Amino acid sequence: MNETQAIDWKKTRERGLVRWILVRWTLGLGLPLSAGILLPGLIKDPESRVQTLLLHLPLCAAAGGIVAGLATWYLFEDQYRRYIARVAGPIAPGPDKPQST
Repeated sequence: MNETQAIDWKKTRERGLVRWILVRWTLGLGLPLSAGILLPGLIKDPESRVQTLLLHLPLCAAAGGIVAGLATWYLFEDQYRRYIARVAGPIAPGPDKPQST
């Protein structure tokens, strides 16, 4: 992770995990991906339209969005924490804290 990515991730962290999963993954990727996978099946079997649109599509979008969102959240969070630790380095004791020898 570089400085620009760390700044972007800090802004994303401030918005929160729920928004990350809901907006970025469930609506942003899960819904279109699920639609692309499930809707061609409607062409072959139009009688399953209600079941596909009301049950399968939202469930697949939600499940895929939650799994992908959590996975990427924790991956980016780990990268961010390692970046902060690398950039900050060891923290020197303050004037009110004695140094250990």
